[in-house]
Amino acid sequence: ANARRRDHGASRAIALARRAIAILERRPHRSRSSEQGLRVLRLRVENPGLSLRELAVLHEPPLTKDTYAARLRRALVAVERSGALPHGYD
Repeated sequence: ANARRRDHGASRAIALARRAIAILERRPHRSRSSEQGLRVLRLRVENPGLSLRELAVLHEPPLTKDTYAARLRRALVAVERSGALPHGYD
């Protein structure tokens, strides 16, 4: 049951990350935080089978799992606040 929930959560996160990437890439001028957000979003999409801990280690520079998860969450919230993602996606 836990593995099923984890896989479902990862699938949703990847789908949302893809949408967020498309939205952020269309912005002509991106802030430093948007660029950081794009990096964590792309890493999630490019490595769908990896855990947050594994993604954090792959990040350049490597991050802790908690820092990676927070950046991923902030990137999705930022895009949601812009009105481009459905409210309450998580």
